[in-house]
Amino acid sequence: MIEAGKVDPGGRALQVALAEFNALRAEIAARTTTQGSLITLVVTAIGIVAGLVVKDDGDPRLLLILPFLVAAAGIHSSEQDRAIALLGTYIRDELWPHLGGLVDDESIPSWENVVSDFRNSGKHRKAKILWSSRLLSGVPGVLIFGFGSVVPLVVLPFVEGALDQAIYWVVWGLGVALTVMYAVLAPSAWLLAKPLSETLEGYGPGNPGP
Repeated sequence: MIEAGKVDPGGRALQVALAEFNALRAEIAARTTTQGSLITLVVTAIGIVAGLVVKDDGDPRLLLILPFLVAAAGIHSSEQDRAIALLGTYIRDELWPHLGGLVDDESIPSWENVVSDFRNSGKHRKAKILWSSRLLSGVPGVLIFGFGSVVPLVVLPFVEGALDQAIYWVVWGLGVALTVMYAVLAPSAWLLAKPLSETLEGYGPGNPGP
């Protein structure tokens, strides 16, 4: 983080801008940590439920727990993606240029600008690097949240006696609905690779944005 007191102790506007920058970067780090914790929680839950099901006296209907837990965690993780993208865009398009103006140097390096340059350069190699990075970062979530919800829903109807009562079919249907909700919401958050400056015009402390 940038230490505000070492840049311009007398510039109150600069101090405020730097404090906001540090707070936003800390929020991005916290949301990233949350995503990691969600993945750990889901993997642990899948392991526990699978262990209970495969026992000699295991009940396969325990798998009905997973779509609710896994899809809900996936939706929450997708919201972290969306928030991180919005925070990064605000830093790149609003806050960082403002900081550059305060110190009379608008060429201050910024990671958000580097990513934006890669995205907008039109060079095939840079675009491949950016999208490869996004794919690699997104694959674990898709595998864990997606398959962790879908596999139990696909398997259970073929397990004899697993859905032998109407209530189990109702729970199964609710699991399907939640999984579909995750499948719709996750790509909309993950695909926020496009610059959002046009949708964030005027975004700031007084305007929470979309």
